[in-house]
Amino acid sequence: MIAVTVEVSRDYEGVRKRVRLRVEPRVLFSRIPQAILEGLRVPVDDFDWIRVDARHEPRSEGQVFIHYRGRFAPTRAVFATPRDEAILGEHALMGLGLQLNPRTKRLEQRILRMGRLAAGSAEGF
Repeated sequence: MIAVTVEVSRDYEGVRKRVRLRVEPRVLFSRIPQAILEGLRVPVDDFDWIRVDARHEPRSEGQVFIHYRGRFAPTRAVFATPRDEAILGEHALMGLGLQLNPRTKRLEQRILRMGRLAAGSAEGF
């Protein structure tokens, strides 16, 4: 398990709050403590999530910026309740251009491999 300290803001130039998040690339959206997102006055979108066991769970999400070591990215974040673990998810990692190296357990620059989708379809790349 790896955890990082990031800054979260409502918009790029807005007030930032520091938060420690566990890096979890198997989770799509980050989970940020509700108190932090409410303190930043992040607009709320309410959704009815359907869990793996088919239970419906109402959740709140919002659009935020994640700032980490000179990088920043907009991403969706779930308003984490006290029972939720604070997580930096795959959507934020992709936006930051980072990936978790499973061998070293460190964040590193995401490597994008460009290739042909079909013969001749990617000419000029």
